[in-house]
Amino acid sequence: MKFNKSNARTYRLTAKEAMKLSDSQQISALLTTLVIILCIIIFSNVAIANNGEKDETKLEMLSWYNDYRFTKADANKDGFLDKDEIRRSSKDWSHYKDDRYFRRADRNIDNKLSKMEALLKIRFENQVRQQRDKMKLTGIRNADSTPQTYEVADLQDNPGLARQLFASDWWLENNAETAKQLYTNKNWVKKNNGAFEALMSNRNWLAVNPQAALALYNAHPDYVKKNTALAAFAKSQTTFLKKHPKLSKQLQSQLR
Repeated sequence: MKFNKSNARTYRLTAKEAMKLSDSQQISALLTTLVIILCIIIFSNVAIANNGEKDETKLEMLSWYNDYRFTKADANKDGFLDKDEIRRSSKDWSHYKDDRYFRRADRNIDNKLSKMEALLKIRFENQVRQQRDKMKLTGIRNADSTPQTYEVADLQDNPGLARQLFASDWWLENNAETAKQLYTNKNWVKKNNGAFEALMSNRNWLAVNPQAALALYNAHPDYVKKNTALAAFAKSQTTFLKKHPKLSKQLQSQLR
C-alpha cells in the first residue's frame, strides 16, 4: 500500500483512538481499583466493629474473672497479692508466677499487685496465654502422628491428646464445634474423665466463653456438685450473667 496524505490522516486518527482507548482502559482500571478499595474499607470497618464488640464483651468477662480469682487468691484480704500468695494460688495466676510478667504489672514497684494493676494487664495476659497455647499446640502436632486438623474421631480414640487440647484456650476457641461434640457426649466423658477434668479446669476459657460454660454446667450437674471449687466458680459466673442481662444478650449472638 502506498503511503499518502489520506493514509497518514487515517493512521493519525487510529493512533489517537488507540490512545483514547488506552486512557479509557486505565481510567476504568483505576475506578475498579478504587471501588475494590472502598469495598475493602467498608467491610473491614464492619468486621472491626463486630470484632471490637466481641473483644469488649470478652474483656467484661475477663474483668469478672479477674475479680473472682483475685478474691480467691488474696489470703490475708488486704486488697493486694504478694508473690507468696501468687505462688500458693492455683494455676489461675500462673502468668504472674513468671517474674517478668509480675514486674510488668507491678506499676508502682511495691512487690505486690493490686486488683487494678492485674486488670490493666489482663488483655496482655490473655494474649500471652494464647501465644503460649499456640506454641504448645505446635509441639503436640510435631510429636503426634494425627493430622494437622484434629477430627472428632481422632480425639475420641486418643483421650490423652484430647486432654492436652482441652487445656489450650487457643485450640478450644478455634475448634469450638469439635470440642462441643466431645464434651456433650456423656458416654465419652464418663470413660475419659481425665480429658474432661482438663476442660473444666481451664478457668480462663470458661470465663470468656460463658455460653459454652453454662452448657457444660447444665450437661454435667453431678460433676459440678462433686467439685466444690468448680461449683463456686460456676455459681459466681451464673450470678454475674444474671445481673447483666444486656451482656447476656450480647453473648447469645457473639459467643459460642
